Amino acid sequence: MNESGEFSEYELACIRIGEETGRVEEIVTELSLFYGKKIKNKRKLISSLSYPLIVLSTAFSAVFFMLQVVVPMFSDVFKQFGGQLPWLTQQVVKLSDMIKRDGIWILLLIILSLGLLFYFRSAEQLRKVRSRIILRIPLLGDLVLKIYLARMCSSLSLLVGNAVPLVSSIAMVRKMIDFYPFEQSLLVVEEEIIKGTTFHEILQRFPIYPNRLVQLIKVGEEVNEMENLLKKVSEQYNEEVEFKVQTVSGIIEPLLIVFLGLIVGLILVAMYLPMFQISNSF
Repeated sequence: MNESGEFSEYELACIRIGEETGRVEEIVTELSLFYGKKIKNKRKLISSLSYPLIVLSTAFSAVFFMLQVVVPMFSDVFKQFGGQLPWLTQQVVKLSDMIKRDGIWILLLIILSLGLLFYFRSAEQLRKVRSRIILRIPLLGDLVLKIYLARMCSSLSLLVGNAVPLVSSIAMVRKMIDFYPFEQSLLVVEEEIIKGTTFHEILQRFPIYPNRLVQLIKVGEEVNEMENLLKKVSEQYNEEVEFKVQTVSGIIEPLLIVFLGLIVGLILVAMYLPMFQISNSF
């Protein structure tokens, strides 16, 4: 498995433990459950974001079409009548003119920016900024945080429960979790534990770890029940993730529909305001 290069250090360590202790079947079953939950959470997150992304794409396409095609038609009519246009109509016409004049360059700039972000996605500074933005997004930030907390607790539970030293377990989990705040915090945890600091004392320094988790880990260290406590916490976080995915989907969907209606409605109102003024003048 190691020579194939297809497996992570975490997976190799688990299989090695299973071979040394004669518990390969049990270890593989636990790994199966772990990755099953990981894939399930990932699918739920993708499904909760798919609908909003589709609605937003539709909204921007509709707005772009209206500004590119519909508004210029009205604008030509307004010029024939002359007179002062309402402020809202003036702003929409200006925006339409800008998109018609510089639309291609704006589109190319967006594509270039997305391409650069994708190319430099592994850069440390970009990962730091990206994770900070994600965690500050209402609802979504808390959901992503709980997904990674569940993954960390489940991984540590499996390793600690199979007699892997805590420092080694943390080092392997750090390499497995691809999320900047956790990687950096676990690196500090790893260094401080070697110096003699307890696990829960180091976690207290980082805001991404809830106080409840810190206190449970403290209890686990004192009574030597880290494996069971981490496993229970992981299950709780997985349940919270399922609930929050449903909540996020239920809240975002109507909000996006309202947002789309407001944008399109605003453009239509801006186009019809001059007509109302003309009709009132007769």
